[in-house]
Amino acid sequence: MPHSSGGGSHSGGSHSGSHSGSRSGSGSGQSRISKNTYFPGAIRYVYYQNGQPVYFFTNFAVKPDFKDIKYIAKTFFRCLFAIFICFISFSTIKRKAYKLNMNYDTQIQILDEMNVVSDRESLYDSLLRFQDETGITPAILTITDKEWKESYSSLEKYAYDWYVDHFSDEMHWLIVYAADTDLSDDFDDWAWEGMQGDSTDSILKRRERDVFNSELQKSLLQRDKYDVGQAITFAFDELTPIVMDTYIEKDAVLSFVVTSIFAIIFIIAQFGVHPLNKKYRMAKKCPAGYTNQEKCEYCNGLYLAGLHKKCPQCGAPIPLQNQPGTYQPDIQSDPVFKDKEASGKNKASYTYGKNGPTSEDVASKIKNYEEILKASDKDEEDIYYHGL
Repeated sequence: MPHSSGGGSHSGGSHSGSHSGSRSGSGSGQSRISKNTYFPGAIRYVYYQNGQPVYFFTNFAVKPDFKDIKYIAKTFFRCLFAIFICFISFSTIKRKAYKLNMNYDTQIQILDEMNVVSDRESLYDSLLRFQDETGITPAILTITDKEWKESYSSLEKYAYDWYVDHFSDEMHWLIVYAADTDLSDDFDDWAWEGMQGDSTDSILKRRERDVFNSELQKSLLQRDKYDVGQAITFAFDELTPIVMDTYIEKDAVLSFVVTSIFAIIFIIAQFGVHPLNKKYRMAKKCPAGYTNQEKCEYCNGLYLAGLHKKCPQCGAPIPLQNQPGTYQPDIQSDPVFKDKEASGKNKASYTYGKNGPTSEDVASKIKNYEEILKASDKDEEDIYYHGL
């Protein structure tokens, strides 16, 4: 749809046009880390600090699992997507304009309802040179203030509707000039507004719009030198020689740098290196039932039984019964399975009997867990945290 390319007035000066869109996304798919609080889709990790285990929950891979084909595939495509975004951002740094294909109604219109264009031929020639250079068809409309103020709150809204009603394409550039015919107070009250089609955005960028808007506003203020038609002619003559220039866009360079930084951080994170906090890189998955804390015989630091062969604090060997493969996880004692509220709901959304979990409840839970594990290619953490 067409949008403002800027405008100005006798009393308010000129303003630049803008064309922006809004994007919104659901927070449910965003990366998240939470200390001690489970949330849907999260996996529990543990790291050690000052001789104590510290838990946290996250929904992204803190440490990569390169044995999982699905994880490798996801990591590859995520990194490829990040690189693609950087490439797209880089391609916008150098501005190179291409003439529009003139396969539409290219008749140049000058509708001077106020009779303020004294040299119509010069204005037409100026507009034609601009069209030959860009493929954009300009249109000029002059009206009285009364015409647009009767039904519209702003000249921009009037210009938008006029564009939509008269042009079926997005390749026109409409300039609307409006003035008050009542000069009893000796003040020449006038305003103007530009409206450009979406297809012109690749050519009429901020730099080009600013050049035109500035020249037109300054010329309209010099009534002893230019009338309205001459002011518009002068503004187009100033823009046409530079409108198709190739140059580096400063805003695009900044955007590329910022995009690249975030892409690098994202890619590094995919390979298990958390760029914001070193402690997360040392974290280890903490499956259901692996929360029993034991004290190291050598350094007195605490560690979680069943997760390590050596003490994470000092590196001393851990007793065999507390090493992976021999340790039996105690799901019943896992804090995640304790009641979350007095209503009896627990953090894993599993409902036990009225008086709390019985031995039969726990046995049934473990049996069901083992059966699902055998029938699935998922790891223990995925099964536990996604609905067990």
